[in-house]
Amino acid sequence: KYGVQNASILLVHRESREILACLGSVDFFNREIQGQVNGTTAKRSPGSTLKPFIYALSMDQGLIHPLTMVKDSPTRFGPYNPENFDGDFNGPITVKDALIKSRNVPAIRIANRLKDPDLYDFLKNGGIKDMLSRGHYGLALVLGGGEVSMVEMVRLYTMLGDGGVLKPLESILEHDNSDLKKDSEKRLLSPESSFMTLEILKDNPRPNQDFRKQSGLNSLPVYWKTGTSIAFRDAWSIGLFGPYAIVVWIGNFDARGNPSFVGRAMAAPLMFEIIDSIKAKKRLSEPMDQRGTDGRNLTKMKFCAVSGRLPTALCPNTVTGWYIPGKSRSIGVRSTGKYSSIGIRATEAADGIPKTSARRSLSPSPCSGQKAVKKLKKKGCLDNIFRAGFDNLLGKNAYHDSGFQ
Repeated sequence: KYGVQNASILLVHRESREILACLGSVDFFNREIQGQVNGTTAKRSPGSTLKPFIYALSMDQGLIHPLTMVKDSPTRFGPYNPENFDGDFNGPITVKDALIKSRNVPAIRIANRLKDPDLYDFLKNGGIKDMLSRGHYGLALVLGGGEVSMVEMVRLYTMLGDGGVLKPLESILEHDNSDLKKDSEKRLLSPESSFMTLEILKDNPRPNQDFRKQSGLNSLPVYWKTGTSIAFRDAWSIGLFGPYAIVVWIGNFDARGNPSFVGRAMAAPLMFEIIDSIKAKKRLSEPMDQRGTDGRNLTKMKFCAVSGRLPTALCPNTVTGWYIPGKSRSIGVRSTGKYSSIGIRATEAADGIPKTSARRSLSPSPCSGQKAVKKLKKKGCLDNIFRAGFDNLLGKNAYHDSGFQ
């Protein structure tokens, strides 16, 4: 019906690192679909499946915590003009929502700030083989500009579930497996950033499930992420559940694209069908490492729901979130005005969040350009127009707020 001809699946035991099930292709004897290709070891574009590691790295470098507000607005890095999958922008958004909704622009903004290691160094340290030079990929690496195998990806995701420690798989499918086999254990992320990243992925709603209703619905959580490569050549879904890690890939081995090859729409339903089948036959429990924060340098505290920083008396709406004491630098008070929405999309020149007394708002709007300016001038919102980035239309200086990443 959807033109899907091939798929590959890998199931790994998280603690022992043993490969329990492997499907290289749907029909080994079908030459029309290159059925003798082993999709679990083939190199493919990972799409957005690398985003969790970008956020985990930035937590370790003190750049963000899960409730930090980041920009999802038009931006440019030299000749590179990144866009989101839906072609739109959400404006200010929390790190948690940016990862769950897989927004491209916030991930690229954060990846651009990473240092020692950046994403490229992380992937090389994480055992991704045959990578080209750093300059070959640039920031496109964030959105799947490189190539990885399912075996390599399952190692990275089980690393997240093991508190940031990378370990070799016990059963290796690759012909040249000596490098992976002789790998010693290697720490890539802190236990704290690994835990917080998984806590975000746990709230990722299942396909066709409301984003706001995910938490608490299932007794056994699934920590998962999808990916879709450019030109719809690869659909990925990767998850941790109970003692297992699973990777599902859908695509064509000849790299033919298909608009149906979207991770969330195609690979995720298959992954959850497998997960539910396993859960129906086995009584699974959550690994002890993910049940609590014992041994981790983590603290829960209240943050302003709008700014993602410490709340003030003028910020009545608060949310509770995790941060790493002594490391999470982006929690200080930056502004104290009351927040109000003016209905203007955020721009590169400003964060689009004015306050009644200074700066900040949250609601993106399709209004733009002269139309929005005229509308707001009639409402007496001239100051807000300057702050929202329309200053060039009126000959004023740009309003900048460095509080957003």
